[in-house]
Amino acid sequence: MEKVVITGVAANHDVAMIDINGIDIRTTISADILGEIAKKEINIFLLCSNRIDDRRINLSIIVHPQHVQAILEILDHFIYIGKIESVNYNSHVEQVSIVGSGIANNCGVAYQMFNVLAQNKIEVLMSSTSEIKISAIVPRGLAQRAVSALHQEFKLNGLQRKFFGQVLN
Repeated sequence: MEKVVITGVAANHDVAMIDINGIDIRTTISADILGEIAKKEINIFLLCSNRIDDRRINLSIIVHPQHVQAILEILDHFIYIGKIESVNYNSHVEQVSIVGSGIANNCGVAYQMFNVLAQNKIEVLMSSTSEIKISAIVPRGLAQRAVSALHQEFKLNGLQRKFFGQVLN
């Protein structure tokens, strides 16, 4: 078994979460929505979907707050034509991520991260994983506490930490 290697913890406070609810999966609507967002040259930082039932999904995206209005205008059209049920957005969120090559081949890394967040009473509003990164969207104002706790959990305290452009001790 590969040794768990978490090489960093990162936070981004400059994000907003948009939830697109009730997308019919039997159509190309998800692709159409993402295509319209791409045409506006808007970068999606994270994307997560979940199935509601046999025919519908919800899609959550994380973007820069400056793009929320443009995306809401795009989504209003899809609501108007009956292709999605509703849209919610939350600009009072931050993103916290752990990064490392050991995530893919080691059981329990996500547990460690989510357990630390739970022990520190940090609610996870959305999460996304890959082979090298686990990200959590948390309420605004809690990312710094999450970064500190995760640094301690993954024994990264000897590293110089940066948070939102400033160096932390």
